Amino acid sequence: MDKSLLPSIYEFISQTYPFSQLDSLEKDATANKIKITYHTTGEELDNENLAGAGLFMIRAGVVEERNKTDGTLRARFEAGDTFGFTQIDKEGESDYKFVFLENTLLYLLPKNV
Repeated sequence: MDKSLLPSIYEFISQTYPFSQLDSLEKDATANKIKITYHTTGEELDNENLAGAGLFMIRAGVVEERNKTDGTLRARFEAGDTFGFTQIDKEGESDYKFVFLENTLLYLLPKNV
């Protein structure tokens, strides 16, 4: 990761629960482990990209969580929201899919961290 991004990531997680509860050293270590991805409108996140991956934080954009079986809306997330808690211990198929409603900058804190 480009080290010039660390101050921005640190500032963001400092304002994002549950990471805002960490002390400064823990926030610094966490910021160093964040993976950044960019998703375009209409793109989907599911299965191996979601199940067991870790916790996702939306830096910018809007995402809908939908049930895979019938496509019904389960939740809508926007900048500052964290998701992935129910899928963190899953392997293989995820229960849900996430659809990006806007171009979205997504932070991922991998499960192993």
